[in-house]
Amino acid sequence: MDSYVQRIRHFIVWDNGDDPVEISPHIYMYLYELRHFRLFPALRELTILHRDFVDYPSNDVPSLWLTPSPSLSEVSILGIGADGVAETLIEKISRSSPDVRQISLKGELGFELGPFLGIMVQFSNLRKLKISSCCDDAIISAHDIDSLSRLKKLQDLQLYFEKAQFKSSSGSNYHKRISIEEDTGFDSLENLRLTAPSRTALQVLEHIPAAKSITKVTIRLQGAKNHAVPYVLQNILRLGSNTLRELQITTCHKIDCPGMSDMFYQCLEDFSLRLPRLEVLDIKLDRVDEELLTALAKSGLSRALTTLHLTPDSSRECYNLRASELGIIAELFPNLRSLEIPLFMDMSKYCLEEMQNFVQSAGARKARNWKVHPLRHLAISPLQLQFSATGDTENTAARTRDRLVMMPAVQRNVESAYVYARYLHQVFPYLRHTDLRDWGHKEVNHHWMEDVFSLIARFVKEDE
Repeated sequence: MDSYVQRIRHFIVWDNGDDPVEISPHIYMYLYELRHFRLFPALRELTILHRDFVDYPSNDVPSLWLTPSPSLSEVSILGIGADGVAETLIEKISRSSPDVRQISLKGELGFELGPFLGIMVQFSNLRKLKISSCCDDAIISAHDIDSLSRLKKLQDLQLYFEKAQFKSSSGSNYHKRISIEEDTGFDSLENLRLTAPSRTALQVLEHIPAAKSITKVTIRLQGAKNHAVPYVLQNILRLGSNTLRELQITTCHKIDCPGMSDMFYQCLEDFSLRLPRLEVLDIKLDRVDEELLTALAKSGLSRALTTLHLTPDSSRECYNLRASELGIIAELFPNLRSLEIPLFMDMSKYCLEEMQNFVQSAGARKARNWKVHPLRHLAISPLQLQFSATGDTENTAARTRDRLVMMPAVQRNVESAYVYARYLHQVFPYLRHTDLRDWGHKEVNHHWMEDVFSLIARFVKEDE
C-alpha cells in the first residue's frame, strides 16, 4: 500500500450515492505517519466532488486535512456551504502547498465569497481561479475585486454568479487604490470570464482596473431584459488595452439587448483606437444591417478581425441583410476566417438575379486584383421573412394577409440551391465548414441547405 500511495498523482473524493464506501480515518493516519507526515508525497490534483460538501461525513473530515502535499498544484471543491469546513481546508492548503496554480470552487446555499478571497491572496503562485455560485443570496463586493486584484500571477479568472448581487465597499480605500495608475492590480491577468446578471456584471466591470496584459474577455449576461447591457460594452473598452485579442458578449436566450447596437455604433471609434489587435468579436446585437457593418469595417477593426460572430436577439425587428449580400460582407471584412451572422434566406427572383450577376462578374473582379477570401467557417441564423399571398418576400412590417416564414417552400428548389451554391463558392472559395444548428425548423427544410453544400463540395473538386 505504501508504494502505491507514493505514486498517486490525482486524489478524488466523491459521493457515490446511496451506498457509500466507508474508509476508516485510521488508515489515513497510519499512512500519514508511515510517509513521514506526507500522505500523498507526489500528489498533483485534489478533487472533492461531494454533492453537498456541507454534509460531508464528520468522521471523514480529519482525513482531508492530511491530503495536501508540497507538490499539489490543482484543487477543486464542489458543494461548499456555510459550515466553514472548505474554508479551513483551503487555509490549510495555502500553508502546506505553496505551488498551487489552479483552484476551482463551487458554492451552494450559504456560500460566502469574502472569507475565501482573504485566503486566496496567500497563494502567491496561483495562475487560474474559477469560482461558481448559483445561490439566490450570493454577494460579490468591491472588496472581493480588490482581493482578486492582489493575485500578482493570476492569468485566468472565471467568475460564475448567475443570481449574485453586487455590494459596494463601505470604505474609501478601494476607490483610492484604483485611482493610482501605477498600482492598479491584476498585473498578469490574460483571460477574464464573467457570468452574472447584467447589472451585477456592469458593477463588477466598473470596479476592475484596466489590465495590463489581458487578451481575452468573455461576458455572459443572465436574467431578464435589462437596459444596463449596452454599458457593459462601454466598460470593457475601458478595461481593455491594445493587448485584447478576443471579445465575447453573449446572453442567455431569455435576455435581449435593447440599445446594444447604438452603443456599439458609438464605440466604434474607440474600438479601433483602444483595441487595434482585436481578432475575435462575438457579440449579441439588437440591429444588424449594412450601415452598421460598413461603419465597423471603416473603423479599422476589419484589418485584424479574423472571427466575427453576430447573434440576433429575439425581436429581430432591425435586421435587413439578405443571403445575396454576403459578397458585400466579404469586401468589408477581407480577412475573416469564421463568420456567424443572421440573414434573410430570400431566394426570390430578384435576389437570385443579384447572385447570378455576382458570379458572372468574376472575371471583372480578377482584373482588378480581387483578393480571394480566406473564410473557412460559415454559420447563418435564418430570419423570418414576410411572405405574402402573391409570393413576394419582404422584411418590413407584415400585412394581415402575410405570414412569417424562414424560407418559403416555393423558393426551396433545385434552381435556387444551385444558384446559391455557385454564389457562395464564388464569394468564399475556401469555405470548408458550415453550421446548420439553426436550420432544424420545419419551415426551413435543412435538406435544401445540405444540397447547397453538397454542390459546393462538387465545385471545390472541380477547381482542384
